[in-house]
Amino acid sequence: MEASLTAPEATILRHTDKDVSKNAFHLYGLFKLKCETGDTWALGQQELCKELSVGRPKALAAANLLVKLKLIAVSEQGKRGTVMGKATIYKRLK
Repeated sequence: MEASLTAPEATILRHTDKDVSKNAFHLYGLFKLKCETGDTWALGQQELCKELSVGRPKALAAANLLVKLKLIAVSEQGKRGTVMGKATIYKRLK
């Protein structure tokens, strides 16, 4: 099965925490569907939680794993505003 996966996907699945690994694998699949390598995606925390169907801590842990593995990078950190929050902009690296 591992031969049919790409190298980044195999690296995600080898992570020790399987719950974070599962969510990160799903999130990386969404990145592959939504944007090409080098493109950016504005993703707010609510949308991130909705896409993964998990709570904020687990969703952020999955995104942080992808950043740590250098599969995505944070181009612009999101901020919480008084009227409307600002989404974090992620850039797909691989």
